[in-house]
Amino acid sequence: VERGEVDGVVIGRALLADEEFVRKAMDERYEQIAPCTGCGIGCVGEQTKRHPATCVINPRAGRERELVWTKTEEPKHVLVIGGGIGGLTAAYVCARRGHRVTLAEKSEELGGQMRLACRAPYKQEISKWMIYLKQQCADHPIDIRLQCEADAALVSELHPDVIIVATGAKPQLPPFAKEGSITAHDVLEEKVSIPGGNVAIIGGGMVPNNLVPTMQRLRQDGVQLLVNTKVRSVTENSIEVESNGTVRTLSGYTHIVYATGVSAQAALMSELEGMAALYCIGDAKEPAQALEAVRAAYEVGMRL
Repeated sequence: VERGEVDGVVIGRALLADEEFVRKAMDERYEQIAPCTGCGIGCVGEQTKRHPATCVINPRAGRERELVWTKTEEPKHVLVIGGGIGGLTAAYVCARRGHRVTLAEKSEELGGQMRLACRAPYKQEISKWMIYLKQQCADHPIDIRLQCEADAALVSELHPDVIIVATGAKPQLPPFAKEGSITAHDVLEEKVSIPGGNVAIIGGGMVPNNLVPTMQRLRQDGVQLLVNTKVRSVTENSIEVESNGTVRTLSGYTHIVYATGVSAQAALMSELEGMAALYCIGDAKEPAQALEAVRAAYEVGMRL
């Protein structure tokens, strides 16, 4: 515009991610711009469900009059347990509103399952969410403790007024899986290397679609897709399946990977009950998407 090459610039979904995009850009506060990753989960996906449009990284979109940025009149000490996308968001929202925040993350790195999600091919864009949230937390006086596994002893030491449990979920294996089975998480975390061979992936939800992102790419890469197919049993290199009433055995596999969902990690809720006001968000409450985790973090943070 300054060079006179265009008369104006039209910005679409990026303004759902951050309604102050233009002002922040003019002020050269680029690191404070909440990024649109083009995921389409909130702005398009929610409307296909007959829900109001929103944004994963900005749940205030469409709820600006309800979720208003105000400073709290009663600052509290908030302990956030878990440094995934929900925990980071909760820490940022609470700190921005004037609460004293401590975040405890048991691993040596922030990001949770989002670190795995953005490792998959064609999914690198969503790493922008974590970069943005880490920056927002760094810009506020948040006490971030890595390699710190929260328990009742830590709570007794810190004496928080509020605890937000955002401990995420862990891979879930079906009853027929053998001990030491490979999960999709193992592959994405590079705990297991599969340089080649004949690989079977059990499960067709969001996790395996992150391993090879789209159905079109799956077919282009020569992946055989079996739908309406139930796994009955698994051996070291074969799978017995049932499809349309017919049972058959698929064999010759070098690796069998389980992408059979996750289960909530919320054991801390009972351990910490009565020690402070207690909230549970994200996958720790119920496995879902980043959209729900960030939304819950905002809703809790704005209420405190």
